[in-house]
Amino acid sequence: MSSSLLFVSGQIAALEEKLLKRGQLDRMIGAGTPDEAFGVMSELQYSQYFDDSLQARDFANVIEKGLVETKTLLVNGSDHHPALDIVWARFDINNIKRALKERFLENWTELGEFTEDNGYSPLGTLDEGQIQSLVWSGKGEESILTQTVEGLLSTGEFDVKAAEIALDKAYFAHIQSNARSGEVKEYVRLLIDAYNVLSVTRSVLVLQQPIEAELWAEGGSLEYVRFAGIDSVEALQDSFRATPFVDRLKNANDSLSGEALLIEVERATDQYVYQWLKEISLGTDSILRVLYYFEQRLQNARMLKTVMLGKFYGLDIASIQEKLKHVGH
Repeated sequence: MSSSLLFVSGQIAALEEKLLKRGQLDRMIGAGTPDEAFGVMSELQYSQYFDDSLQARDFANVIEKGLVETKTLLVNGSDHHPALDIVWARFDINNIKRALKERFLENWTELGEFTEDNGYSPLGTLDEGQIQSLVWSGKGEESILTQTVEGLLSTGEFDVKAAEIALDKAYFAHIQSNARSGEVKEYVRLLIDAYNVLSVTRSVLVLQQPIEAELWAEGGSLEYVRFAGIDSVEALQDSFRATPFVDRLKNANDSLSGEALLIEVERATDQYVYQWLKEISLGTDSILRVLYYFEQRLQNARMLKTVMLGKFYGLDIASIQEKLKHVGH
């Protein structure tokens, strides 16, 4: 175990005390005004940003700033451990997808505003200028992601579906190449399994056809041939028994169909992966401990934004709680 990981694990142990707790969340939900709800955030990791000039409407910027600074802490504290790209590359992929849509679907001649409101995230490894160069000029540092974008640009035609599939596969190929330890490799396989199960579900429910081979991501523990011929909801639900997510997918039964079933499968697989990461990482000083902490921060951020937006839109307590069901693990 490297001394850097031991050190950053010690920092994480202290930082976890500032994560959002159930009582604090309940106080935010029950707050009478956005200002009251925002005040609870001063008890969390964001307290250093609070001063007399800060207002409730600044909540999104405060959350984003906290995540960016936490990323810097974890990257530097772990000596830029390559496994952390499991998180950062996910944001790179989303940023590249957004930029491609701006260029080819919205006919922009350059990158739009690099902000969360415009669909971008500062949590990737590629900054605004690098995304601009990659998508509009096809130039970037040699990597799987760069090669994939270059290939998409060289076709002469832009197909949204093909681009998203290619970029998703590039993401998995990239994080597989950075998975060195057995536990990290297992985590990556689980992420790929979750992606494939969701892809099968989407094909059957949305496209109403068996999953095509091009939609299947290689590198997981599941075999394509087991899922290739599934063309009905009944066969789909039966196939869940062959996945690691079988226990979590118990609610994906005959009482659900269509979009509700798709949402449940996405929720269940995501929940399983998150819980697996929690159980494998707690009590250790491995890089998975670092990954789990940041995933907790991301979940906290989603919940905080949901509550704050609910307060600004005047939603009642029950409505906010219902929305939170779709963002928590």
